[in-house]
Amino acid sequence: MIRKPSPGSSGSSRPASPSKSGPGASSAGSKSGTRAGTRAGTRAGTAMGTRVGFTTDVGVAEPAGGAIASIAQRKPRPGLVGLAIAGWATFVVQWIVVLVIILGRGGATSNVTVAQAQSPQRAAATDPAPAKTPTTANKPAVQTPTPKPQTPTNNTPTKPAVTPPPAPVAPAVVDKSNPFLNPTPNVMNIELQPGHTAVLLDSIAKSRYWSENARAALVAGLTHPGSGQTVSLFVVSDGKVIPYGRNPFTPAPARRNALTSFLEPIEPVGKGGLGASLDAAVGSGAKEVIFVTGRATGWGGYLDTLKGKLNPDGRKVKLHIVQMGELSPELQGFIEGADNNGEYRQVWFKPLEAWRKAAE
Repeated sequence: MIRKPSPGSSGSSRPASPSKSGPGASSAGSKSGTRAGTRAGTRAGTAMGTRVGFTTDVGVAEPAGGAIASIAQRKPRPGLVGLAIAGWATFVVQWIVVLVIILGRGGATSNVTVAQAQSPQRAAATDPAPAKTPTTANKPAVQTPTPKPQTPTNNTPTKPAVTPPPAPVAPAVVDKSNPFLNPTPNVMNIELQPGHTAVLLDSIAKSRYWSENARAALVAGLTHPGSGQTVSLFVVSDGKVIPYGRNPFTPAPARRNALTSFLEPIEPVGKGGLGASLDAAVGSGAKEVIFVTGRATGWGGYLDTLKGKLNPDGRKVKLHIVQMGELSPELQGFIEGADNNGEYRQVWFKPLEAWRKAAE
């Protein structure tokens, strides 16, 4: 005989009191539902096992087949079935809620973790990737092709440029017969001796035929470099004596422009001035005087006066004559005589012009 389960051992349970919402209420509901369902199922199973199993409440064994047959013949009780279903349903629902909560929290955590894990990658992506340095260890060296010599289009061999040698400097022409080419300071080829010499140029009307070439020869002779010679220059024109402003001077090439500027403006005009010019030349303190003149007549009666002028205050001065044109025998005799022992040189107009052209 099967005994009805007592109310205390039945699978029914008191309905759960309304619970508060929130995470705490969900946990309490889950625990209460789980316990109620577990107890109901356990008690029902125990009762079934007992009746189908082996013994009864009074310790009398019943055949298994009979118990099963009796259970099969017994009508099911809707209340117990509903209670079991409700317990298991509550158990499943609570576990679903728990899984949803766990999965929800786990998803948020995983999202944060993913965000944190991705932040360094984004920062790293902003940095430009380092440029790769190409390696040339395995690359063969590039050989520069050797340029081929160009062949001239006209089939003529190319000659190397030849630098012409510098033009040889022609040696200075030396011609002591030419006053322009005589390297020694001179006046119409009468060479100046060391010491002081006065040069006197007679530029009167009779000198107009040779005056220009004579001035050029005088400038050339007085600009050759000397050795211990000094010069005082005087010109007689229109009865006046014109001294050079830089007397005395040393012959040198640097004197050319100054001497040319002094002589060119003087015109060969007038007459006279012989005595005054001789006095100026001797009074310069020179020990020799060179007189360039074209006067060829009237010297015989003037020689005694000339001799007195060349011996002032017991001092003896030597006189040299460059005679332009005709000779004066009286003057030549005095100049070359024992009392004077000077040099007398005759120069014609045509040879003087030829000397000038040869020097140009």
